[in-house]
Formats: sequence, structure tokens, C-alpha cells
Amino acid sequence: MLPAHAFAVITWDDSVRIVTTAILSVGGSGVIIIAVAKLLGDIIAKRLTAKYDRDTQTALAQMQGQLNDGLSRLNSALQHQNFVLQRLSEIELNGIHACWRYAVSASHHANGVRPNGSSNDAAALQARIRPLADTHNTLLTLTGKYDPFLPDNIRTILDEVTRLMRLEIAQAGAASFNEQNWWTQGTTNRAAIDAQITVLRAAVKLRIVELRQLTKPSRQE
Repeated sequence: MLPAHAFAVITWDDSVRIVTTAILSVGGSGVIIIAVAKLLGDIIAKRLTAKYDRDTQTALAQMQGQLNDGLSRLNSALQHQNFVLQRLSEIELNGIHACWRYAVSASHHANGVRPNGSSNDAAALQARIRPLADTHNTLLTLTGKYDPFLPDNIRTILDEVTRLMRLEIAQAGAASFNEQNWWTQGTTNRAAIDAQITVLRAAVKLRIVELRQLTKPSRQE
């Protein structure tokens, strides 16, 4: 059976004496061993820290590269989208300009087909109808050419203008001539065409403003 003093609590002073005794028992080499162990520990710690820093910098560089690549692809896609949008807007604007030009010409030529007091001589009448008929055919061709690019409201107005042009051509060149309403028909058709041109002018102006806003370059911060 162990003596009672074997279970005594070891104090801090006891711990110091034990360590000191252990160092003295191995002589001065014990101090050297402890110093070398501390030095090796510092070297290992520094190397581990340096490796961790390098790994962290490498990971951050890879993330930055991936982010830059993603931003570059996004910028290229946005530039392509803007190019396509501008090109489509240019086509639409060209179509609107061409159709507007001939729609206004239709109004001018309709006024010259059968003004009040004009003769209904067949040869003279056909000469007056011809410019309106040519304008009608050209406008009809243009609306068909630019149909996929024209806004629905503008296309609807142009369709009505060409319908009124056909009506004026058919009525003015009709074989049966009724002096009482022949000039009245012309006045009515001209007024209807002019009214459509007024509506078309407002629609074209509004669309031009929209296209300018749509294709305005975005401000770079």
C-alpha cells in the first residue's frame, strides 16, 4: 500500500522544481534541445503560414480571373445585343422614312386628280391619275418590304392610306360619270387621306423619339 504523501497535490513550485531537475539531469544539452525545438517550431510555423498565404493568393487570383472572364463575356454579349438593336432600329427608321415620303406624296397627287371644275376628259384624267397610281404602287411595295419592321399602328395607317388611294383612282376613272357627285367624291377622298396623314405624322414623330431613347448609348460610370 502506497504511503499517504504519494497522493499529495503538486503545486506550481513543485512543477518548476521538477522541470529544472530534469534539465539539470541532462546537463546543458537540455537547454540546447529546448532552444532547437523552439527554433524548429518557429520555422515550421512560418513555412505553414507562407504556404497558406500562397494558396490563398492563388485561389484569389483564380477567382479574380474567372470574374474578369465572366464580365468580359457579359460585356461582349451586351455589345452584340446593342449592335443588333441599333441595326434593327436603323432598318425600321429607313422603312418609316420611305413610307412617310410616299404617303405625303399621295396626299399631293390626290389633290390633282379631280379638283373642282376640272375636266373629265379621259386622256387628261388618266394623265392626272397616273402620278397617284404610281405613288400607290410604290407605297404598297415599301409597306410590304418593311412590314416585319414597321410598328403595327403605323402599318395600319399606311394600309388605310393605300386603300383610300385605290378608292380615289377607281372612282375618278369610273366609266359612268355623274357630274353631281364626281367632284364631291374627290373632295371627300382627299380629306380622308389628309386626315390619315395627320395621324401618321403624330405616330411617326412618337416612334422616332422612342427609337432614339432605345438606341441611346448607356452612360459608362
